[in-house]
Amino acid sequence: WIYAACQGGVVQQICTSSSKTLRYRQFDGWMFQANPIISARSVILCAHSRSGKGRVLALSHDLGQIIWSAEVEDKIQATPIEIQTVDTNELWVSAGHSVFCFNLFTGSKTRALALDHDQMRQPASFKDASESHIILYPGSALAWIQATHTGTVSCGKEIPCDGDIGPVNKGAICLIGGRALLADSYGSLHLISLIHQEVLSTINVSRFPLSAPTYVQGSSQVFVGSYNGNFYCCELSIDKFPAEISWERFVGSSVYARPLVVDVNNTVHICVVSTAGDVVLLRGEDGDEVWRYRVDAEIWSDPVLLTKPSNNEKFVVFGARDSRLHILRLPNA
Repeated sequence: WIYAACQGGVVQQICTSSSKTLRYRQFDGWMFQANPIISARSVILCAHSRSGKGRVLALSHDLGQIIWSAEVEDKIQATPIEIQTVDTNELWVSAGHSVFCFNLFTGSKTRALALDHDQMRQPASFKDASESHIILYPGSALAWIQATHTGTVSCGKEIPCDGDIGPVNKGAICLIGGRALLADSYGSLHLISLIHQEVLSTINVSRFPLSAPTYVQGSSQVFVGSYNGNFYCCELSIDKFPAEISWERFVGSSVYARPLVVDVNNTVHICVVSTAGDVVLLRGEDGDEVWRYRVDAEIWSDPVLLTKPSNNEKFVVFGARDSRLHILRLPNA
């Protein structure tokens, strides 16, 4: 099953095989925009109210029990980051200009850090050579938080990258080994050294804001969409940057969501969703369109891939602005 939460304050547990809602819970007056996190003990949900306050909820897996709940003074729109330490698990939550750390098991607030800009986009995390957790918060700059396994926390320098917040709360980063690729609202991709905390190089892809990029592991391909309706494939060499645009395709409408890499018969394909409600499958090699399906609503959320173990059937799952969760079977070729 999967969990889905919406801006109407509803969270559901849905069976993927039958598409039936197994469990349902309503939180009146609260809006869910961040993705749910499924931990070993709970389902973590982040919400905000119309008055601008934020709320973190830990629910039992059957959604019947609120294990703990915490409120903060600003909206929570980005998905939190879970970090495992020596003693416990931590939940890092960004709200407005602040970042809060909660004990994942008890909900107690252990830390609060102030940053210089709003943190509305989706953060990313990785471990450095010392096994410390680094959390990246993209906004008008890229903010750096280091959390060691012993519980020590420090803030690294903020890297200016013209990453202003676009009209939609969304992801902006993909990690490539010891580097990060950041997409901004001016149509540029920035290659950033995670070791030296500096921008290595920049390539302008579009004159419009970009979606979060997707990097195909083991290849040199980076895929990113734009608010102008174009979708781009860039060839990126770890030793050579700026990247080069190898092909681009117009998919019909703005691309807000991160593109999804799909393996179809051992060939790289890319699933792109748009604000026109189109779900488009492109061949990674040349951008040729393989398949298209339309739902009657804008799609802002990132698509997720499900694979049926018995026959390797692939399904793309996404939420749309018709208050529905859509599960589509992808073609085999």
